[in-house]
Amino acid sequence: MTTELEKCQNCELYDAHDPYFKKQKAIANQFLQEYNRTGYADSAERFQLLQDHLGSIGGGSVVTKDIPAGVVAVGNPCHVLRKVGQK
Repeated sequence: MTTELEKCQNCELYDAHDPYFKKQKAIANQFLQEYNRTGYADSAERFQLLQDHLGSIGGGSVVTKDIPAGVVAVGNPCHVLRKVGQK
């Protein structure tokens, strides 16, 4: 059975009110509230929020395959360096 996410990824009609999408929307809204509570001059805090929630890929990296969410990735070819939040 095809999930609503798989339908979405395959450019098929899907139910946008599926619990998976509702959960993702709630996560995004929570992040945006946190981010928007910071002031314009709080660039370090904003950068940290973005990095914590989205991860990052190092400049100049050559991405040749999918990189999982929530990681820091670098290199040529690009590879996972660590999970977000790990030192």
